[in-house]
Amino acid sequence: MKNVRRTFWSAVIASAILSVSHLSPATAADLGRGVKDAPIAPAQPAQKWRGPYIGGHLGGAFDADDDDLIGGVSVDGDDSAFIGGVHAGMNWQSGAYVFGIEGDVSFGDDIEYLSSARGRIGFASNNWLAYFTGGVAFADLGRTVSGPGFSIELDDDETGYVVGGGVEVKLSQAASLGVEGLYYGFEEDESQALGFDIENDIVVVRGRLTWHFGGGRY
Repeated sequence: MKNVRRTFWSAVIASAILSVSHLSPATAADLGRGVKDAPIAPAQPAQKWRGPYIGGHLGGAFDADDDDLIGGVSVDGDDSAFIGGVHAGMNWQSGAYVFGIEGDVSFGDDIEYLSSARGRIGFASNNWLAYFTGGVAFADLGRTVSGPGFSIELDDDETGYVVGGGVEVKLSQAASLGVEGLYYGFEEDESQALGFDIENDIVVVRGRLTWHFGGGRY
C-alpha cells in the first residue's frame, strides 16, 4: 500500500506542476519591450473528461485484517487474490473539476464477486486526472470455515462501504490508463461458540484501461 500511496501523490504533484501556465520565450524584438510586455501563451486547457465511459481492470485483492481463530479452526482461501473485471460510469466537468458516478464488478479466486456503486470527485490538469471516490460495496467472498466436527460455508452476500482514490492519464481523446486503490469494509463473521472471528475488509489495488465517449479534446 505504501507504493500505491507514493504513486498516487506523485501523480497529484505532477498534475499540479502541469497545470501551471507556460510562458512563451520572448523574441528578439520583444526583448526591448521589458519583461511585463513579453507575450504570454495561454495555459493549455484541461482535457475533456465529461461523458460516459466503459473499461476493464486487473489487479490484486488483499485481506486487510488478521482473523481470530482458536486452535483447530481454519479458513480456506489465501490472504491475497488476483482479480479482474469491468467498470462503467459517467463524468460531468466544470473547468478543471470533474464529478462522476461509477459502477464496477470484479471476480477472482475465492471471490465470487466484488462490486460497488460510487461517486467520484477529481481535478483535471492537461491530460491528467486525480480523484477520490466512495460509495456502497457488495461482495460474496465464498469462504469456508472448518474445525473439529464442523464445516461452514460463509457464502452470504455482504453489503458494506468502499473508499479510495486514483489517477488517470489520457492516452488519446478516447482512451485513458490509470491506477486505483480501494478499501472495502464489510461486517465480520463470528461465532464465539465455534471459535472464529473473521474480518472481511479488503484492500484492492488495480490498473484500469478506459474508453471515453465524451467528444473532442477541448
